[in-house]
Amino acid sequence: MPCGWCDDPARREEAGIAANVGFATKPALGLRMVERAITAGLPARSVTADEAYGQDSKFRT
Repeated sequence: MPCGWCDDPARREEAGIAANVGFATKPALGLRMVERAITAGLPARSVTADEAYGQDSKFRT
């Protein structure tokens, strides 16, 4: 969700965004997707991502 929407209850309600959903950076979202794929048992050896992810040390490890 865009950062500007986090503190806009009317916009969140109109879009149907739950109160517990908050802002997350691209690397944080990407890391969640990779973790879900691993948990689901999907086979993979590597992940390719652009420079936005490469700047985040948590995503690279």
